[in-house]
Amino acid sequence: MILRCTMERTNIKTGQIHKCDKQFHSEMEINLQSTDTYEIYTKMMDMIKERITKFLRSGSNLKFRSLIRLEIHTVKYVPLKGSSYIPLPQELAKKKAIINLKNNDNQCFKWAVARALNPKQRDAQLIDKHLQEKAKELNWENIEFPVSLKAIDKFEQQNPKVNVNVLGYEGYIYPVQISKRVYKPGTETVILLLISDENQHGMV
Repeated sequence: MILRCTMERTNIKTGQIHKCDKQFHSEMEINLQSTDTYEIYTKMMDMIKERITKFLRSGSNLKFRSLIRLEIHTVKYVPLKGSSYIPLPQELAKKKAIINLKNNDNQCFKWAVARALNPKQRDAQLIDKHLQEKAKELNWENIEFPVSLKAIDKFEQQNPKVNVNVLGYEGYIYPVQISKRVYKPGTETVILLLISDENQHGMV
């Protein structure tokens, strides 16, 4: 949401009025069918008001004059999800530091987490019966596959000894979502998952 307005400042010595256009924007919000749109609107407007107040107190001596327009910019929301097997980029594969599970279903997140918790020296990328049994020890209640980023928070709540950090790769590795939980050394495991940005899915 962007509020465009006219601000003005009066020169005390000459009495001349100087006008300029300014814009103030809110943070981006996700609006789903189940979202309370009034709550989102209120939150965005509060953010804009806060930024206007901060600007007016910055010492510029500008004052609000008039409203030009209020814009709402929208884009289609396509959440990142973990899906099936995707080959690693060559530059990452040659480092031999990432385990890329070879699954043929949409439960890549499950197998990646289970393997991280149950490391294996040989053929770690394969999903064997032992790994399938170990995956059952985790709480997957109400976790839908492929797993979205938002669902990872729920997974962590249901599995308090597991922290999941999600990384992306676009020629370089960068954080996509960092666990909100406070890590407790010795009692919890931190898992690093890499997702493919090429098609916005495929956790490995």
